[in-house]
Amino acid sequence: MHHAVLERWSRGSSPLHSLDPRLKTAALVIFLVLVAATPARSVAPFTAYAAMVLIGLAAARLPVAQALLRAGAVLPFSGMFALLVWLGGDHSRALALVGRSYISASAVLLLVSTTPLPALLRALEWFHVPGLLVTIAQFLYRYLFVLSEQAQHMRLAAACRAGNGARAIRFQAAAGALSVLFARSYEHANGIHRAMLSRGFAPDAEPLPQSGGGAPSREGAPLVEIENLRYRYDDGTQALDGISFQLHPGECVALLGANGSGKTTFALHLNGLLRGEGRVTVCGLPLDRHHLAEVRRKVGIVFQDSDEQLFMPTVLEDAAYGPSNMGLDAAEARARALAALEQVGMAHAAAKAPYHLSSGEKRRVAIAGVLAMNPEILVLDEPTTYLDPPGQGDLYRLLRSLPQAKLLITHDTQFARALATRAVFFRAGRVEADGPVESVLAQFDWASHFE
Repeated sequence: MHHAVLERWSRGSSPLHSLDPRLKTAALVIFLVLVAATPARSVAPFTAYAAMVLIGLAAARLPVAQALLRAGAVLPFSGMFALLVWLGGDHSRALALVGRSYISASAVLLLVSTTPLPALLRALEWFHVPGLLVTIAQFLYRYLFVLSEQAQHMRLAAACRAGNGARAIRFQAAAGALSVLFARSYEHANGIHRAMLSRGFAPDAEPLPQSGGGAPSREGAPLVEIENLRYRYDDGTQALDGISFQLHPGECVALLGANGSGKTTFALHLNGLLRGEGRVTVCGLPLDRHHLAEVRRKVGIVFQDSDEQLFMPTVLEDAAYGPSNMGLDAAEARARALAALEQVGMAHAAAKAPYHLSSGEKRRVAIAGVLAMNPEILVLDEPTTYLDPPGQGDLYRLLRSLPQAKLLITHDTQFARALATRAVFFRAGRVEADGPVESVLAQFDWASHFE
């Protein structure tokens, strides 16, 4: 199910599109209960259910063949279970399992294809579905997009290298691709969860403080103080090996070094997404479980992949996600989000779905989602990735206008020269140099070479 297709279908003008989402949601629940309760050997009811779905697709003016094909995405999964039942000798139940799953998937597809996601979520809330379940439904919907996007990219890559190999080779490639698909999707979903945590998602915790609690303001003191930070990954890799670092108000520091040198691992320690050995203090607050929520309000991280950071149905809702976790009411969270979007020049896109934006626009919205929480420190991981030259120029001007202290993790030496007041060079989990940008670049001959 490609999200652009569903989004386009959900904006149709058929009589089914105009029905109250609450009515459609209630009808779907009743329909699914009937499908689940029907005995396996009752052919006539299953035929009637299939006919009802076909009539619904036609009434919605959707391309029936395409819709049924997309609903078939559930068949490989239900088919595996059905095969086990079939091998157990219960053929009727196996066929019914496949039929139930396909009919149910088609009915759900009909609902999401005739109801924009924000309206669907409001309908669930109207039925007093617990907020946690609504959130889970929303992120399952987003995860389907992740799965679809990864599958589409892999299919295109395979088509570029297509050939007429033996069937066994093609089967082996398909099996390998399936395992890689789920591994990539899990990694992407994990990135989304990490972005949620960085903006205050903590179901069992108190709301984030709305203004600086904890340590009093210390004029002239470092915003970040790190002493002897060490971190080892589960596979034994020593990612950080005794890092000491300070960031002062108003500074913009470029973190340079080869891939795998520890830059991103270091940044993820600044708001507790990773926890190593050593001392980390942010705005005078020790990074421990008692101060974690406040530290995450003070340190805003803009991740390398904007698609991992933009997970809400609309741009406005995404920018309001952090303020909502701070305990602000809906009106105040919306006002904060609109102000942040205005600040980055994206207020005009407030009602758009994030995945309809360009790479540069996604980057701006990701920054707005962080700015809406009023952080004191901005951390940007490879901020120029996927941006064309005009987009890089727009980002440069935006970052120059922001008063927060900044950490730039980048390979773009021109961008570092333009923005940073200081550079830190990482090598094998250690800080090898800390000083003026030009001096550090020259010391390690850190520039593009084509000869």
